Amino acid sequence: MKLYTTLCIFFLSAHTILAQSPQAQRIWEIAQAGNWTQFNSSGMFTIGILQNKALKKELEAFLKDKKIAGKAIDVRRFDMQIEIKPVNILFIDGESTQNTFIDGVKQKASRGNFPALIVTAKGKMLEDGSHINLINNAAQYEINLPEVQKSGISLNTGSMRQAVLRNVQVKDIETNNISLDLRRKKETGGGGGEAENSQETQKNKQIRTTNDKGAPISQNDILLEKAAKGKNLNDKQINALRTYIQSLEQMLNANKIDYQSLKKQYDTDQAKAEEEIEDLNLTLIELDSLHKKDSLLTHQALALVQSKNKTAQAEARTSLYVALAAALLALLGIGTAYLAYRDRQIIAKEKHKSDTLLLNILPAETAQELKDKGHATPRQYELVTVLFTDFKGFTNVAETMSPEDIVRELDNCFLAFDEIVEKYNLERIKTIGDSYMCAGGVPTVNKTNPADAVKAGLEMQAFMQKLKVQRQAEGKPYFECRLGIHSGKVVAGVVGKKKFAYDIWGDTVNVASRMESSGEVNKINISADTYTLIKDNFTCEHRGKINAKGKGEIDMYFVHA
Repeated sequence: MKLYTTLCIFFLSAHTILAQSPQAQRIWEIAQAGNWTQFNSSGMFTIGILQNKALKKELEAFLKDKKIAGKAIDVRRFDMQIEIKPVNILFIDGESTQNTFIDGVKQKASRGNFPALIVTAKGKMLEDGSHINLINNAAQYEINLPEVQKSGISLNTGSMRQAVLRNVQVKDIETNNISLDLRRKKETGGGGGEAENSQETQKNKQIRTTNDKGAPISQNDILLEKAAKGKNLNDKQINALRTYIQSLEQMLNANKIDYQSLKKQYDTDQAKAEEEIEDLNLTLIELDSLHKKDSLLTHQALALVQSKNKTAQAEARTSLYVALAAALLALLGIGTAYLAYRDRQIIAKEKHKSDTLLLNILPAETAQELKDKGHATPRQYELVTVLFTDFKGFTNVAETMSPEDIVRELDNCFLAFDEIVEKYNLERIKTIGDSYMCAGGVPTVNKTNPADAVKAGLEMQAFMQKLKVQRQAEGKPYFECRLGIHSGKVVAGVVGKKKFAYDIWGDTVNVASRMESSGEVNKINISADTYTLIKDNFTCEHRGKINAKGKGEIDMYFVHA
């Protein structure tokens, strides 16, 4: 009965609307139906249009001086999917030349938990996950309720029906999607005076409780007739609804029959299982009785043998006990030795794991000091060469790649850098996003670290050039690297208590970072201090004084391979 009443109220609560309106009218009606709580940084309600210039102009003219939730309306147009910004409603028409992927559109339009309602004009997009679809030149709607609920936007369906519904016919009802055929009914003229209207009103209020033959009418038919009179539907529409509701009741009755049949079968099977369990218990009782009798006979036989061979049995028993005791002692010794050996192996294995993990985090010299003393003493180094790398345009390139591909490509580059760093006796310090930092001369002091760092930088750029050619041949995106080097004093040490990190500090680190940011892709940019230390072994090009952020003008040099 509740299902019947709900369907009647749902199908017969539509109000009169105007003749077929343009898409601007439909978008306005959808905007009015939403419960909006978030707006753009200017405090405006935002509607986005993908490509369609004509619709943008039409919307701007139509929505002039109109407001949603007391907010002025801002209409924006995006030429490409990648340009989409967070909006309240995003409309995509069926003529768009873009390869539109709804998941990507949602991420663009709903960044920062900004809820966006995706309205489309192509049914395929609704299947892909859009929220509302305008059909037949925007004269009909399809609503994907599960996706609307996921978006976090609450639609006032009552308000939508009042705005856009008159006649409602059931097109499709599914668990995960409800499609509403909201076809307009032509406006009809009407006459008659107030008296005629009053009589019609009184007639509509009279609901029959018996049919033409005097038999009682079912509660379902009374509700349907009452709703039909209130909405002035024709007989064909009423019969269609009655047929549909009857089919639902038949399905419900069929399910009841199936349930009774299954319940009867379940009761039969349960009774049979209980009988089998009872039989099994009786069998177990009989077996237990036989076992007790057998045990009694066995004891009696043993007693008889013992009475005849008491002396011999006593000696044999003694020998057996001695042998068993010896065997148990031997087994105990072997077990104890094995457990001790296993514990030593486990301890050694875990120690090896912890040592390996510590060496992956800290330099070997520092790790050993930390194990011996429980802490590592900070040290100042007079000559250390710091190398920084960074990928130009990383954010833009990353937007064209999946998260898995981004991490895979960064891992590929940084693993290659790690091998080069180890080759030239440098120490990897850390990575920050797409930036890579290493240094020479720490923790082991040496005088070759300026030349070692430059050699490593040349090899890193050579690797990136080779990788670029490979990615271009594959038609895939690629990274281009800037690289900067500076030499000077630093302080190095270990920070952290539960998670250790070896790091270096000092103005040398800051200048090396400026060398990288002031450099060019595929180049190695070094400071004057590093140039002085390596000029006899490498070909360098003086760039002049370059302004570095926070450092003023600094002499910089390019190193050529």
